Amino acid sequence: MTQSSDGSILLAYLDPYHLGDPLFLSSFVRDVKAHTGPLLLVHGGGEEAERALEAQGLVPERVDGALQVADARQAALVERATRDLNRRIVHELNEVGVAAIRLTGADRGVLRRQADGALTAREATWLRMLMEQGAVPVLATMIEDGSGLVEVNPAAVCVALAHVMSTDERAVTVVAFSTGRRARLVMDGAEQEAVSVDQISGIATVPAPDFIVRVVSKGVRCRVVTPAALRGTGLPEGTVILA
Repeated sequence: MTQSSDGSILLAYLDPYHLGDPLFLSSFVRDVKAHTGPLLLVHGGGEEAERALEAQGLVPERVDGALQVADARQAALVERATRDLNRRIVHELNEVGVAAIRLTGADRGVLRRQADGALTAREATWLRMLMEQGAVPVLATMIEDGSGLVEVNPAAVCVALAHVMSTDERAVTVVAFSTGRRARLVMDGAEQEAVSVDQISGIATVPAPDFIVRVVSKGVRCRVVTPAALRGTGLPEGTVILA
C-alpha cells in the first residue's frame, strides 16, 4: 500500500458477517495490500465477543449496536475477545506486508462519550499522518467508560471519525462491504450506481443495513463495495448511498 494524492480517506467497516467467515481475512488482506490511499479499518467484537459471553452461560444482548455487559467481569470478557480479534486482523495484514497498527477507540483518547451520551472524536492529525505514510490503523470500537473498556456502535465511531478527519483537501467516505461478487449493488437485475438509504434493507447482499442507515443519516458519505473493489487507487467502485 502506497500514498495516494486523489484526496480521499476511506473508513472501512468490517462487519460481523464478513469477519465470521473463516476464509474472509486471507483474501481481504491482499485486497488491502493492493489499495493505494489512506485507509482505516473499523471493527467491533463480532462473533468472538458473543461466544466469550456464551461460554460463561450468558446470553449476548446488543443495544444500539453494542454488546451489553452487566459487570466488570463481562466487560473484561468482551474486551479480551475484541482485542484478540484486533490482534488477528493486524497479524494477517502484517504477514502480507501491510503496515497495520492495532488501535482501540480509547488509545490517545481518540474517542470519548460526552455527558449527553454522544460519541465524539478528538483532533486526529496523528491518525491522518499515519495513513498518509502508508500505515493502516485497525481500530476496535471500544472506548473508556468509567470502570473499563466497553463496545460502542460502529456507525457512531465512523461518523465521529469522519467528522474530525475530513478536511478541505481530504474528504472522508465510509465503506461498507457487500456479500455479492459484483462491484455495484443489484436491484431488479440491474447494477445501481446509487440507491437511496431506504432501499438498503431490501437488498440481500447488504449484511449491515443498520450501520449504513445511521452513517448516512448523520450526513457522512457512504458507499457499498465488494472487498476486492478496494484494489486500486482512491475511492473503490461501488454503489453510492443517498440520503
